[in-house]
Amino acid sequence: MVEESKEGSRLSGISEYLQFIFAMTVVVAFFLLLGLHFPADAQMGQTIFTGFIAWIGAIVGFYFGQKPVKDITNRLEEQIEKTTDKRTRANESLDLNVMLQEMNEGLKGENVKLKGLVENLTSSYEEVLDIMEEPTGE
Repeated sequence: MVEESKEGSRLSGISEYLQFIFAMTVVVAFFLLLGLHFPADAQMGQTIFTGFIAWIGAIVGFYFGQKPVKDITNRLEEQIEKTTDKRTRANESLDLNVMLQEMNEGLKGENVKLKGLVENLTSSYEEVLDIMEEPTGE
């Protein structure tokens, strides 16, 4: 399972790299076409360039802003999973502890019964010994 995660992250890294290359190619091509289309009218080209550079900056910022958010989200999900596992194990431990306490109480009750039986047996044994030690009238 861990190897699958590493494989998936490696493929994801390649995919992100290809996306970035594609985006940069589109941006560079756009500016080259812009420069070729408005070579004589530099003021018009500069105005269009200024308008689009803000949009491109927002897109690039959004693109690079996604990765840290994804990383934080993944770490948070891992922590939630670990916490859930710990909570599940703690609940299982509590259930086992309650069951052991109930068994202990039951054993204490059985112990009291056995103690009473041993006391009865001991007193009966002492009575039998007393009867056996009594002089027989011969």
